[in-house]
Amino acid sequence: DFFKAASKHLGGFQLRKNVFHDTTHVVSGSGRRTLNVLYAIIKGCWLLSPKWVSDSYNDGKWLPEDKYELVEHFPAAQISRSQRILEGRSRHTTLFSKLLPIYLAEKTFPSHEDLEKLILECGGKLTASLRKAGMGIGHIRCRRKNFCAVSEKWLLDSISNGQVLSTQSYEIQTRDRDESPEF
Repeated sequence: DFFKAASKHLGGFQLRKNVFHDTTHVVSGSGRRTLNVLYAIIKGCWLLSPKWVSDSYNDGKWLPEDKYELVEHFPAAQISRSQRILEGRSRHTTLFSKLLPIYLAEKTFPSHEDLEKLILECGGKLTASLRKAGMGIGHIRCRRKNFCAVSEKWLLDSISNGQVLSTQSYEIQTRDRDESPEF
């Protein structure tokens, strides 16, 4: 494939399918928000268009990344990357650190496990107890009055924008738990 050939020809980079702690660059084709794009934002990686690879290949060297950065699709990427440069590799994202613990529905999209990792990577806390939760993500059965449950999109949009967004337009109706049967 072209990326593999370009990487081998130009050197200096190792290709991987997923973002790891030492990843520095992520190439994303269509401006689609994928888990790798979200992890690139969280970890402060360069988030680049494939044109960076093809232009670099044609030029015979890796070109400066600035004009290939996908800031129009993912504005938080540039800010996160700048913070990574200032704070170094030990930087920890604190996006959700000031939120009360979050309760995740069992069935979510992206998966429960993926959302769990994203929340923790952003400094958030999780709870398995609805009573201890400050909010919930996904379709949840809950009788608690004024409990805020939001769609998964709130989490993804907050990461993409680099700020905790208002929950108002993301709220979903919580369903009452089934009553205990009377015998």
